Parts: sequence; structure tokens; C-alpha cells
Amino acid sequence: MRNVLIGAFVALVLLSAEVAVADPALDRIHAQLMQIRTAHDGHARIVYHNAGGVDRGETPALTDVKHELRDWIETRLRQFPHKDDPDSLAKTLNAELDAADLTCTAPRQPRRCAQNEYRFDGIGYITGVSIETDPGSVWYSGQDPNHQSVAGAVFVVKTDIGILCGADESAYVYEWGNNRLQRVLDDEQIIAPGKPYTPQHIDAVHVTPPAEKSKTRNVLVLGHEEWCSSTWYDTYHRIWRATSDGKPAVLLLSNATWSWLGNDPPIEGSTSSSEALIEFRVGSLDKGVHSYETVRHYALDGPNPRRIDPIALGPRAFAEEWLKADWNDGSAWSDPARGAALRSWHGKLHVEYLEGEFRDTKHCGAHSDLWQVGIDFTNEVHDRNAKQKHVGPVYFAVRWRPPYRFQMVAVGTRPLATCHEVDEDADADRTLFPIQDWVGWK
Repeated sequence: MRNVLIGAFVALVLLSAEVAVADPALDRIHAQLMQIRTAHDGHARIVYHNAGGVDRGETPALTDVKHELRDWIETRLRQFPHKDDPDSLAKTLNAELDAADLTCTAPRQPRRCAQNEYRFDGIGYITGVSIETDPGSVWYSGQDPNHQSVAGAVFVVKTDIGILCGADESAYVYEWGNNRLQRVLDDEQIIAPGKPYTPQHIDAVHVTPPAEKSKTRNVLVLGHEEWCSSTWYDTYHRIWRATSDGKPAVLLLSNATWSWLGNDPPIEGSTSSSEALIEFRVGSLDKGVHSYETVRHYALDGPNPRRIDPIALGPRAFAEEWLKADWNDGSAWSDPARGAALRSWHGKLHVEYLEGEFRDTKHCGAHSDLWQVGIDFTNEVHDRNAKQKHVGPVYFAVRWRPPYRFQMVAVGTRPLATCHEVDEDADADRTLFPIQDWVGWK
């Protein structure tokens, strides 16, 4: 009888301990994910070349999971000894998510989020949490870097929720000040009926120090769409202005561009209080060229970002950017003395789809700042009113001043007489972010 009582007491103690460590927030997330898992049959309809309308596991319940997970992380982040490495907290949180049966690597079920004909299916699971801090946002007391203050420190939390063929990632930015931690930015995809679903993999979040007068920060978020079948999908870049006064962050710019994802990472960038610089790879109108680096350089000194030099890293790339841009940008990149003629040509050639083959790029004299870009257009090019068309060679005279300042000078169907020196290096592959891995064409 005594052994029975001891056994019952031990069981009660163990049960009490289990109840004591139970986490209601994780229980709620588990219940939500179980409903999503049950509703998902694992045989979603797939249309690889167009993700629109495809069931990737998106449901408004996924937004609820994101927010429950975010709130749970916030409670732990507020208790975090900020002099410690935030990666250690992320490891602890991921271990707790594993133990709560919420992740692909949870120990209770060995077969989940398995590789299959769609490569990866993580619907109904959390695939990871990461926490980073910006070392430049932490100031130090005296000369000893071991005695640091967290006033003004910035924490970036990223959460990954599994979907078909990837993860839906969210980024949350926190600023520590006045003895409290405050969320200043949410960058995430809200899932709602009738709203397009564009899941993103977040490649980087760059946060500037606060401006001296306004105390605002610029935040640059870079990402790309994950999918199974191709290396051609959208890259994203968004520029936010965040404050620590409790007001919502303001979205200054949001861009999604069809891109080649062959670089790792496929999009690079940096930002400061006055500018943002982004670079990624887009398709060329010449299929033999395949793709080229496009540069998005924005001035952030006004209410709206303005695209400024550099626009491109070579004459051909500049010609393509000029053709793709609307005339508001194209006119700013054109010689004002030839504005009317250039606008006419831009109107003829600025269409949704262009295809052609580049001729040799030529330098127009040893001491000239002009290069000639020739394109043999192989499909009919109509203007907006479909009254004109052009098939055949067009020559673009491009002014190039160091390092990468370009201007469109002239466009016509005849080459310039002074442009006869072939420049094989003019359109070499270049990048402003040289530290990246080359995956290769796929």
C-alpha cells in the first residue's frame, strides 16, 4: 500500500510539473495548425508556371498562426538578457516549438514535411524562427565593449510557416528604448479572401540608425518568391520608414519584378538615411544574353523615393532599362536637347513584350563618352495606338560617364558614322555586391 501511495504521489508530481511547464500560447498554435493539417489533403492542384490560384496551403487561419507565434516570441523577447547572443534565444525557441509538436523536425512523428513530387510540403507546420540584432545599433559605455547598453538596439525576428514548396516568411522589427521593447514594423503577407497571395522568402532586412532630428529609421526588406519548378519568379524589395513613437511604419515603396533567381542570394541591397541600393537579375530581350543585373538606386531625401544613378552597369543594360521604364523615368535619363525625338522613339518601343538580338556594342571614338547599342528587333513592335510598327535594327547612342552614369542621346535606324570600335568589355557582367555565390543557369 505504501508503494502504491508513493507511486501515486510521484505521478501527481510529474503531472503537476507537466502542467506547470505547459504553454497556453503553444497549445493554441498547435490547435490551429492541426486544423490546417486536417484540411490539407496533400494533393493540391499544381500549375507550375503560374502560382496564382494554386492551393499552396494558404488560408486566413495561417495569418492567425503567424500572429499567435509573433506574440509568443514577443513575450520571450521581453525577458531576454539583451547582452546575450539573440541566436541563443532563437535556438531555445525552436527547441520548444519542436517539443510542442509544431515543426517539421518535431520528435513525435518521424515522417512529416517529407520530400515528395512537389519537393517540399510543410503545410500545417512551423519551419523556423530566427532572431538577429544590428550590431551598429548598440552603443557601448566607456571603452569596454563588454559593458554595452541596449538603448536603441534593433532586433529583427523572422518566422517561417510551411506551405507547399516553401515557406511563408514574416519579418518583425523591434526597437529597445525607455526600458521597453517596441515593435516598429510588421512585414508580412496577410491572407484574406480575394487578396492575391504572394508568399515570400525574406533574404535580408536592413535597418538604418535613427535620424538625428526625426528619430526615424529606414528599413529595406529584400525577398523572393519560393516555388518548385523554375528559377524565374518575382523578387521583392520594400522600403519602410519606421518610428519609435507608436505610429505604424509607412511603406514608401513596394516593388515585385520577374527575376532570375540563379544568384545566391538572388537580390542584394543596402540602405542609409538618405538612399537605398538594390541589385538583382532580370531577363534580357535577347534570349542569347539570358539575363543582366538591374540596379535600383533610390534617393530617400523626400516624401517619395526617386530612382537615381546608377541605373545600369553597362550600355546594353541601360538601353533595356530605358525601354522598359515609363517616360517619367525615361525622360530623366535622356538628353533634354533631344527630348521630343527620344520620346517618340520611346513611345514606339515601350511595349509589354520586346524581343531582339544585340549587335556589337561600339565605342564612338577613343576620346568620346558615347557608345552605340544596336538591337535587331525580331517581332513587330507597336505603339500604344497600334498605328506604327518596327521590325529590324535600331541604334541607341548612349552617353557613359564614370563610374555608371548613363544618358540616352539618340535613337535611329542608322548607325552613327563615328561608332566603329567594337568594345567587347562594355557589357561584361558586373555587380555592386561582389560577394555572392553563382548557382548557374537552370
